Amino acid sequence: MKTTGKFVAQAVLLALCAGCATRGAWALEAAEGYTPEKIQGLVKDLASQDFAKRREAEKELSKAGPKAQAALKAVEDSPDAEVKRTVKRLLGMIKLATLAPVNYLDVLPLSATAGLYVENAGILADNAQKTALGKLVFSQALEPLRKKLEAKMKEDPDAPQNVQQWLGRFKGQFAAGAWGELNMMGGEMKSGGMLEITAADPKAVYAELLELGIVNNTQQKTQYKDVEMLESEMGLSVALAGKHLLFGSNVESLKELIDNLLAPTAGFNGSPAYAKLKPKLGPRPEIIIFLDMQAYLKALAGLPFPGLDEILTKSGAKDTKFAMFSSATAGDAFEDRYVTLMENKPAGFRSAVQAPEGVNPLEAMALIPANAVGAGVGYMDGSKMYAACNDYLGALKNIMEFQKQMNPNAPAMDFDALLKNAEAKTGLKFADVFGNIKGEFGYWLVLAPPPGLAPPDVGLLLTCADAEKAKATSAAIAKAIAAVSGDMVTAKETPYRNTSIFQVDLAPLTAGAMPNVPVSPCWAVDGNRIFVSSSTKALQKQLVNNENKAPGLLTQPEFVKAMGSLRAEERKGQVVYGDIKALLTMGATLGLPLLQGQITDADMKAALAALPAPQELFKDFPPLLLSMVDQGETSLTILRAPVPPIPAIIGLILGGSAVKSAQGMQGPGF
Repeated sequence: MKTTGKFVAQAVLLALCAGCATRGAWALEAAEGYTPEKIQGLVKDLASQDFAKRREAEKELSKAGPKAQAALKAVEDSPDAEVKRTVKRLLGMIKLATLAPVNYLDVLPLSATAGLYVENAGILADNAQKTALGKLVFSQALEPLRKKLEAKMKEDPDAPQNVQQWLGRFKGQFAAGAWGELNMMGGEMKSGGMLEITAADPKAVYAELLELGIVNNTQQKTQYKDVEMLESEMGLSVALAGKHLLFGSNVESLKELIDNLLAPTAGFNGSPAYAKLKPKLGPRPEIIIFLDMQAYLKALAGLPFPGLDEILTKSGAKDTKFAMFSSATAGDAFEDRYVTLMENKPAGFRSAVQAPEGVNPLEAMALIPANAVGAGVGYMDGSKMYAACNDYLGALKNIMEFQKQMNPNAPAMDFDALLKNAEAKTGLKFADVFGNIKGEFGYWLVLAPPPGLAPPDVGLLLTCADAEKAKATSAAIAKAIAAVSGDMVTAKETPYRNTSIFQVDLAPLTAGAMPNVPVSPCWAVDGNRIFVSSSTKALQKQLVNNENKAPGLLTQPEFVKAMGSLRAEERKGQVVYGDIKALLTMGATLGLPLLQGQITDADMKAALAALPAPQELFKDFPPLLLSMVDQGETSLTILRAPVPPIPAIIGLILGGSAVKSAQGMQGPGF
């Protein structure tokens, strides 16, 4: 069956909709009616001279499952070689079907360098329905639109009609990974994964998958520790062990997973890096993605690319030892966490944005307009940032020189000359200008009043070491603008309250292309801070708020509530805030009428027209919140949003790929 990209959204909708399926590795209902007397008769029939009778007895004993175990063990040493083989096979099947619960992270090898783990796909789907997005998708208000989309899917022959059915069969654990030495120049790396079949009869699901072509052009069947493995001509191997569907990039990978499944060890769960990072992944991560950065960087360093190792070092990339992502639902939002284990203390770019002890950049939110729909704050040491940029550009220059040697026609780029020319043109020493900046920085976005057709107001604040350096930086900005534009654009100074506003007129640069420029960049110095805005009106309001010590965004109820989801130590780095409710409302207000006008289907047009007002649709959507902070040897980023963050989307895509494989598109694997 062919699956097209336009059905991804509908597939996700169906995935969210699916409820928890019945669990159980063995169809116990099927074992009902198998009395001891009947089982004894079936065991006796295994030695029948009638081939059909023997095969039927084997089939029935397979259905009886654990109830037949004792009777089968009694004849496992039968002198009849055929009976002995059949009994061994049946006992092996029963053993696999009654395996104790296992954590798939114990099955992934300890040496795994990359992987994905989903603890429970059913719980993940159920929890997703409880978020603001889930409630909206399955709200009564969207029911007509939802039904229309489902009907459209059924009309199209390419639509994945049975997505929900297939997802309902795999609502337990999922894991996939790669292990062994990573070699960018070739060589075979082991990889594989596991899917937990939660349907009542795993064998029936497996048989259906095989019929759909999960392993195309099967080369051979082999038995390994009571598990039958199927290997394709391309090397991809699959097996069913009880309720566990296993796949590997080759037979050896599959055998390793089978070994760990039958005799679980700590596996990846025993990784020292995982032990250090696990507490920072949240109380109950539903999706985990990990990458051994040292193994990856080691492989990169082995490439015949002079200068690459230097640029990795200068950029700070080599400081990262291990990286992990987690995603989970958290009430009405999704929470993503990205945590890395670092080799050294913050250096390079990281050191430039590391707030010193006693400085909390979050307090700068008090200087950001209370009606901002998007805002961010952090800390910057300009001198360290300038040094880090120089180091990085120096390493990049070495790579470009190597490219020039390999290809004389490659474009040349002399960063030192560019810097000297820029300094000569502007009359500035950039090291001195950057050196003036030291302290909190912030940025924000304020939407224009409804209908929101005017450009938004954009703001920026920079903190300097003192008031004199703030004035020097302001003068440098004016000088740079005039020099870069060839004196076509200058900053007009206008006194305002206790300071001056410097306004830039862009008309000379945009004449002919944009007769009426909708923005007029401006800035002002207030103490040791520089405030930049896209309009003088917004800047004047900002200066008045500063003078009156208005609390700005810091005390807004939605912002305070969002910050309450973070621990104190998680609020001390860079923080980004977004009013998703306001942004979605504005987008729907402008976009829905346009969409409705383009649709020709009368029923779909009516369904869109019947939607509640955007303010009502998104009234329960929480804001977006992003926090980035270094904590000793770890670096932590937390993203909370009312829509699935990136790792959750990756998980859904990978899950969708598994479904696509099950539908015969191609076999699963890495």
